Amino acid sequence: LIVIMSDELNKKCSDVDIAKVADLVTSWEPLCPFFEISEPEKKEIQKDNDSYSMQKREMFYKWRRKLGDDATLEKLREILYKTNQTTLVQKFETKFEIHQPHL
Repeated sequence: LIVIMSDELNKKCSDVDIAKVADLVTSWEPLCPFFEISEPEKKEIQKDNDSYSMQKREMFYKWRRKLGDDATLEKLREILYKTNQTTLVQKFETKFEIHQPHL
């Protein structure tokens, strides 16, 4: 586990961060609207990536490319909260050892 300090939450997500988050996700397709991934983009991800685990990662990579430096762990956490998938949020916060409340 990685201990994340509050200022680290505001750094751009790394490839390692994305891999860890993608591993927590069981089904990425329902998350697409929350990460502003369109239906054509979703189909492209599915077509271009054979493995389901790579499809999950690619969704997050695509999101990061769109947001650039704004694609932070904090922004990722905000989006996960909006999905109302409590278990996923808890896994995320545990994986990254985030102990501060979401505002």
